[in-house]
Amino acid sequence: MGLGVLPSDAGHDAARMARELSADQRPAAVSLPETAQDVIAAVAFARERGLRVVAQRSGHNPNPLGDLADAVLVKTERMAEVLVDRVARARQRECVR
Repeated sequence: MGLGVLPSDAGHDAARMARELSADQRPAAVSLPETAQDVIAAVAFARERGLRVVAQRSGHNPNPLGDLADAVLVKTERMAEVLVDRVARARQRECVR
């Protein structure tokens, strides 16, 4: 899983923290991706285990994310840029239907 951290790993407490310290985020796993391939790996990891994927950019206002016990928290703070290919995304949606 793209730079993943599990609850049993050293550094898990630091990885799961939000900037808002009143939020006690306890996800099943944390992903700290740096590339699109890292995000793909995190999503695959979650899918294989029946977990939700929850994205978090900065850690501000984390409370609306709710309980993360059944989720992989993908913290995108290490990513410099995120681009969405709208044409490919539209094609993918058509294939899923």
